[in-house]
Amino acid sequence: MRRNIWSRIFSLCAVVLFLSSCAAQKEVVKAEPKTIPANTDKFVNIPDSIRKNQLNFSTLSVKAKADINIGKKNNDATLTIRVKKNEAIWVAVTALAGVEVARALITPDSVKLMNKLDNTYLKKPFSYLHEFAGDELDFNMLQAILIGNVGDRFLTGTVAIGDQGPELSGSINSLKYKLLFNQLFKLNTLNLNDSSANQELAIAYNGWSLANGQELPQQVSIKSTAENNLSIDLEYSKAVYNQPVDMPFTVPKRFEVIN
Repeated sequence: MRRNIWSRIFSLCAVVLFLSSCAAQKEVVKAEPKTIPANTDKFVNIPDSIRKNQLNFSTLSVKAKADINIGKKNNDATLTIRVKKNEAIWVAVTALAGVEVARALITPDSVKLMNKLDNTYLKKPFSYLHEFAGDELDFNMLQAILIGNVGDRFLTGTVAIGDQGPELSGSINSLKYKLLFNQLFKLNTLNLNDSSANQELAIAYNGWSLANGQELPQQVSIKSTAENNLSIDLEYSKAVYNQPVDMPFTVPKRFEVIN
């Protein structure tokens, strides 16, 4: 597979990354629905209710089946994702044959991509991901998207009660955002649109379940519209919280550094 394909796969995984949130390992039960009263704004502080229902963790490790589309190319893979809260996101990509083909390490300052198929290595500043999600994306926003949480920058938006539940909308400079929530104050959809850069990122969360005291989405669908259209569908399993995680990223000397 060509090097630019895997670089874009990683960038998309990072943007999303996850990409994140997960299904449970064992006991999984459907969360009991709550009813939001009419005139909710008089009874419930929506931003506070969203904060109280956020996933709280120090580390996270999760596996995901991924269906990745770049333009007209389709790729199936298994992702292993590890997160150290506010510090780093690590991803390993395994092909269907069980061979690891690529690895990524994202920190607040940098993005590192290692392609094991053609022995190449790419290191960029975090701003490299702005190609897919706009200049307002930072590490904390990426991390929140990954785990199905809501970044604080979004919680200052305009609150409304739609047919399906609470909504938040607003703008951060040129970035317009809209978030739709279910009756449990968990994300249904997140849309980011930067018209000045002709970029849009849309994420849908499905199958929220209660596991180990936390409510998590079982499926995440991500679509990025920029210079190249990218999409990834994730199905999560084997989530582990608050345990030590390794993030090995040693680049062999034979690897070629690319730009």
